[in-house]
Amino acid sequence: MDIAGLIISLLPLIVVFLGIVLFKKSGSVMVVVALALTAFLAWWYFNTGLDVIFGGIIMGILKSLGIAVAIVFAMFMVFLMQITGALNRISDAIHNIAGTREEKALFVGMGFGSFVTALGLVTPTLFPPLLVAMGFTPLAAIAIACLGYDPLCSFALLSLPITLPASTVAGMGIPITEHSFAMNISIYLPVISVLFAFAILIVVGGVEAVKRSWLPALLSGLVISLSALGMVYTNIVPISVVGVVAGGLSMITLYAYSRIRSHLSKETPVATVAADGGTTSAPARKMSLLRALSPWLILILLVGIVSVPQISAVLKDAPGNAEVITAFANQKVDLDFLSQAYTWILVASVIGIFTMGATKEQVSKAMDTTVKRFLGPFLAYSLFFSIAYIMYYSGGSVIAGKFVPGALEANMDGIIGLALAAAFGSYYGLVAPIPGFIGSVIGGSETSSNVMFAKIQNVAVSQTIGADKFALAFGSMAVAGGIASAITPSKIHNACATLGEGGKTESEVMKVNAGVAIVLTAVTCVMTFLFLKIGLGF
Repeated sequence: MDIAGLIISLLPLIVVFLGIVLFKKSGSVMVVVALALTAFLAWWYFNTGLDVIFGGIIMGILKSLGIAVAIVFAMFMVFLMQITGALNRISDAIHNIAGTREEKALFVGMGFGSFVTALGLVTPTLFPPLLVAMGFTPLAAIAIACLGYDPLCSFALLSLPITLPASTVAGMGIPITEHSFAMNISIYLPVISVLFAFAILIVVGGVEAVKRSWLPALLSGLVISLSALGMVYTNIVPISVVGVVAGGLSMITLYAYSRIRSHLSKETPVATVAADGGTTSAPARKMSLLRALSPWLILILLVGIVSVPQISAVLKDAPGNAEVITAFANQKVDLDFLSQAYTWILVASVIGIFTMGATKEQVSKAMDTTVKRFLGPFLAYSLFFSIAYIMYYSGGSVIAGKFVPGALEANMDGIIGLALAAAFGSYYGLVAPIPGFIGSVIGGSETSSNVMFAKIQNVAVSQTIGADKFALAFGSMAVAGGIASAITPSKIHNACATLGEGGKTESEVMKVNAGVAIVLTAVTCVMTFLFLKIGLGF
């Protein structure tokens, strides 16, 4: 085992983690440091040419646009809704729907989080202002927002973390389908989703919150996970809308629970209190809930239309090669901008200007706030993707205009996968999810992790537990990648940016969510080992 190579391959991840947690540097600062370090290590230790390194940077930026641009447009939508009073009006409605503080956190973090994430909105952008308006501290709001991205993370962004990797893996000659991949993710959810619900309670109020609200946490976790599992198994709805339906069912369940509990205990409704301790603002009280929700309702309608297979196919093919960009050599990226979530977030935001009755001054203020705050999150997502692609391409070279991968032993990703295989052998199932965790933290996205580590996972599985176990191992890796989204520096930085918080808050959130992510990943590892033992997998 190449110990030196393994340490060097993991060094960018270690540097990012220590920089944020110990030195309280922001994600936008650490990503630049990590990118420079990764590029140097790829050139110095892995003999990677500068053309491949710069090509990896460009590829990462292009591949990240689906998320990075969506964040920018989502920030504009959120700031506009905040300025017009729409968020306060929605906050008021959630106060009336969910009773206790814990129920509110579960409603937003579990059901609503999965619902809007599936639509393409990113909860670290959307939720911090909403949760602060509901009376949560900035730390709790950011932590919940990042955790709220995860209960059904693989079904986010119109299920891009499933569909894109499945097609990429199939292109590598590895037999797997979208349905098989989705099933091997869904079988983990009844445990993982429930644990996420309890993690949100701990963030809100520790053990006492768990004692008070264990039942709604259990209900929300089971409903969201079992409904997703059932929909995937029966193919009753397209994979792209599984998260929307499951999140909606979780919200309905929590609402019903709150009403039943309130009726049985004969509680008096609690007055809505804003973050500053006063009642919600006059604009929020005057605006109808329908107008306040209109940008999201419009987005749901647009996404529903775009999700129709026939329409989706037309949108993807319409621009032809005009949206295909060559990063370097023969490595190309099809932007597919008409079928990307960010396009429809922008359209919904523009229409929302009129449905919410926003003034010219409010639109201008929302744009100014977006311009001031978007750069950090945009760079964080883009450059973390670039780090992931430099690692993926490391050791390779361009020959006759084509990229030719190097040996696994000379590749940063390859060394990590081979080291895990060599260390655990027939017990590889215990660590099969870990590459997903590492890839998501480094790359800032489960989607990126699933694509980058697919081939490495296949090699490791083939050398240890058998190639026929790849589908389950790949699913476990995706689950761990989704869990790691709670601590990806890019998402935490994004969440802090929406509230104007700095490196100190990022460090505190990382500490809070790191424990959750590590424990849930460990649970995923144990489940994978048990699934392999009993032969469960699809």
